[in-house]
Amino acid sequence: MKKMTKVLGCLLVASMIGAVVGGCAKSSTSNPSEAGASVATDTNTTTQETTTASDSLKWTDKSVAILIPGTPGGGSDLTTRYLTQSWNELTGVKFQPENYDTTVASFKSLIGKKADGLNLAMAHSALVTQYVTGATDIHPLEDVTLIANIGNNGLRALAVPSDAPYDTFEEFLEYIKANPGKVKAGISPNGTTQFLMGTLENKLGIKFNYVEASAETDRLTNLAGGFIDIGSISLSNGLEYEKAGKLKVIATVGANGAKIADFDPSAPENYRTIQEMGYENVYAVTNYYVIGPAGMDEEQVKAISESLKGITDKGSAYVKGMIEMGQVPEWYGLEESKAILEDELNTLTDVAKALEIYNVTE
Repeated sequence: MKKMTKVLGCLLVASMIGAVVGGCAKSSTSNPSEAGASVATDTNTTTQETTTASDSLKWTDKSVAILIPGTPGGGSDLTTRYLTQSWNELTGVKFQPENYDTTVASFKSLIGKKADGLNLAMAHSALVTQYVTGATDIHPLEDVTLIANIGNNGLRALAVPSDAPYDTFEEFLEYIKANPGKVKAGISPNGTTQFLMGTLENKLGIKFNYVEASAETDRLTNLAGGFIDIGSISLSNGLEYEKAGKLKVIATVGANGAKIADFDPSAPENYRTIQEMGYENVYAVTNYYVIGPAGMDEEQVKAISESLKGITDKGSAYVKGMIEMGQVPEWYGLEESKAILEDELNTLTDVAKALEIYNVTE
């Protein structure tokens, strides 16, 4: 599996190309509602200590809460659980997952926690999109503590109902252009999925009718039931649900230059990226971060960040799980991670303005 890319701050490009931060020291594999928080309590969801753990990487003997911006079974949930499995094996630290129905609820809960190293969160680019659209006033550089960038979501599958009147991406484009504003796209308002669909609108000259389906599990359910006409889901869920006859995949979207063969050489033709289909300026990527509340001790932050470095070791649960999901496992140190997040904030500010959804009081 080819290591994917150094695209750093370019989640979705409405009318510009995301910047590449070169020369970053990193570790990576050569393969690429406030209401609704649920706390996992059984031993299957709390990572267990292993004999491979290193005491030198362990910053606490207590259990660490890790907040997840999504419901169980979705992309963020699976990514976090692969992460904490490998992280536990490296450090011996036990993690307690806490799922939230929305990204906003997760981030708001985090900033109210103690900055003691016992409260962390998985975050993705919605940390930025929610801010630049005014969905939250949590500044991604000032109101949380950045610990590490740990990769990106690689490829996303564009899925449609199994009985949709189109079987290919070209047929879908023909249909939506003939029916502007009628195709219901499931999105998370002001989130990464809205930015993705907005980019498709901008680059392909099409128009969606947006329907809220914030969690990936919501989109899967609504696609299977025919309540939405298109939604973005993880590559692994696309393969599984299409095999079960619950939906159809018409294309994938990834970082600039990504190819389906980099992730799954055996995937069918319909899993090619939109770029591979000839639309060279249509691409997108969502970054993943580990963050904590603002005000964490600098030395502790450095120690926690460094303890993550080994998650990208070949054969780790994180690497295996991320690749299976069509995602890219990486690790960047503090300075490099800050550069990535700063670049992403600047880029997505421009994207939000281009999509006319920017809403930050200057």
